[in-house]
Amino acid sequence: MAGKRLLFGAIGLAGTGLAVLGVWLPGLPTTPFVLIALWAFTRSSESLSAWLRRIPMLRGAIAAADQYQRERTLPLAVKVIAQSAAWLAVPIVFLVTGSTWITAAVVAAALGCTVFMTLTPTRGAASTQAKAATAPSLEVRSLE
Repeated sequence: MAGKRLLFGAIGLAGTGLAVLGVWLPGLPTTPFVLIALWAFTRSSESLSAWLRRIPMLRGAIAAADQYQRERTLPLAVKVIAQSAAWLAVPIVFLVTGSTWITAAVVAAALGCTVFMTLTPTRGAASTQAKAATAPSLEVRSLE
């Protein structure tokens, strides 16, 4: 049991580190890494979860993560940025490392990102559809 807590703690710390980097590095998303860190910390340590929530530079991403946990939706901008960063990383990793194996791992992660973003509803899309369904329609009637 302690081994699992350590593993989840390590995953959470890695997610936190990547989220903090995402604040400063353009193209590296912050919110998905905060989601990973929150998920891992809830399985490892309540004190680490509370610590993460107190990091001032991550407040916006934590608010977005909390909203995701409540609604299970993501804004379109988050989806576009996350997928763009994931797929932009593929050629960059290949050019920097020249490794087919590392690049294949990044492609697998980018595919995972794309699948997740495709399956996750877009915030606002459901309410827009609901408003359209309940909006009064304009009918053209003949004057006979």
